Amino acid sequence: MERRRAAKKDSRNLKIMLRGIISRALEDNDARSLELFLTVSTFTDAAERDCQTINTAQQVLELFNNTTMELQQRDKEINALRDTIHP
Repeated sequence: MERRRAAKKDSRNLKIMLRGIISRALEDNDARSLELFLTVSTFTDAAERDCQTINTAQQVLELFNNTTMELQQRDKEINALRDTIHP
């Protein structure tokens, strides 16, 4: 029971942190912190426990790396993905 509660809390904290990282990446127009987040999270329990959240982060990173999309459209799509992450 305690382990399950801790996993739920870790999942919530991961989602809160990811929302903050995405917001900051948009403000700075720099996705390095998102890249680091993805690298680190693949080596933790989050890779299995929060697979959907990790996939959303990967989609956001792909949008950041899309050089053919207009910045306004890119930011709109990134915000839409960020809003799907519910802690």
